[in-house]
Amino acid sequence: MRARLSSGYQPKWDVDLAYGRKGEEWVANYLGALVLGEPGHLTAEAKRDRQWLNTGNIWIEVACKRADGWHDSGVVTSEADMWTLLLGECVLVGVPTRVLRRIAVYAWDWADDRGRNRFRSEEKDGSHPTRGVRLELGWFLMRLRIELFHDLQEAVA
Repeated sequence: MRARLSSGYQPKWDVDLAYGRKGEEWVANYLGALVLGEPGHLTAEAKRDRQWLNTGNIWIEVACKRADGWHDSGVVTSEADMWTLLLGECVLVGVPTRVLRRIAVYAWDWADDRGRNRFRSEEKDGSHPTRGVRLELGWFLMRLRIELFHDLQEAVA
């Protein structure tokens, strides 16, 4: 079987190879942070969502209740460079924490024309109740694309 290229595209293996290598280096750095916690690497937090397979939604914590009331927590206070979501025991979604924080705050503050917020959620299944946003994966990916595009535009400007 012979590969057929569409007209107009000329592969530039040296450019594609360099682009691929940069991606490989980034993944190695990221995995070094996630698995090894090595100095000089990115820092990463990993979170699992028990309900993702059942609901199709991801849950991002933004506040925790303590004896003296509600306090920012989760992605809002994280100092990690990256936030990693484990979906279905085999899919990792790594997002820069600053970007995920913007998405979570946007979803927390969002309200429809009647003042309702479909994203806010409260969980009571631990020693400290938590608040967060429950996001449909499709909505999350769309918002992630928007936020990353804004980051790119700011970097170019």
